[in-house]
Amino acid sequence: MTEGRMKFTTEEAAPVQMYNLQNPEPRAPREDKRSSRPTHYMTSFHIVLEKETRMLGAAQVMVGLIHCALGYFWIQLYIREFDSISIDYLPITLLSGYPFWAFLFFVISGIFAIEAEKTSSPKLLKYTIRVNTHSSVLAIIGLFLIGLEIILSLMKQVKIVWIQRSGMMLSVYLWLFSILELFLAITVIGLGNQAFYHTSNLI
Repeated sequence: MTEGRMKFTTEEAAPVQMYNLQNPEPRAPREDKRSSRPTHYMTSFHIVLEKETRMLGAAQVMVGLIHCALGYFWIQLYIREFDSISIDYLPITLLSGYPFWAFLFFVISGIFAIEAEKTSSPKLLKYTIRVNTHSSVLAIIGLFLIGLEIILSLMKQVKIVWIQRSGMMLSVYLWLFSILELFLAITVIGLGNQAFYHTSNLI
């Protein structure tokens, strides 16, 4: 009796196994672990800068070129009228080389600002902030030197001739454009820090 039951069960099980092999049960789709990752790991990291940054960079380049031109005029005046200027007027700004240092730093700061806005590179933006920080410090030093030069020339009880007045006017122009460069550099630094802060909040 038992042998008959065992034969019956094995005979019934064989077709079932063949059916399972021919028609396997559909498996649940595997979850893609990569799709569960945050999107900012899969995309490139870019900084979004304001469009005004490029205009500010162009203005910095122009201010640097103006500093170079004023420094050149100062040198020509100082060389031709050395005897008249050196007696009663001490061109501290020119002797320190400030116009040409300012030309170098301001132009570089402007170029970095323009390229940072074009490429949206965070590394380039860091360098832009650093260079503009140096430019702002240099502008503050230049404002101090020009102010000291003008104050010392006015303290002397000497009649100011046209040569000294021309040199003073050149220094005053340098002072005004240094204020402009200080404003531009601080604005670029503020826009750069704002872009970093905004991007970190999005991430």
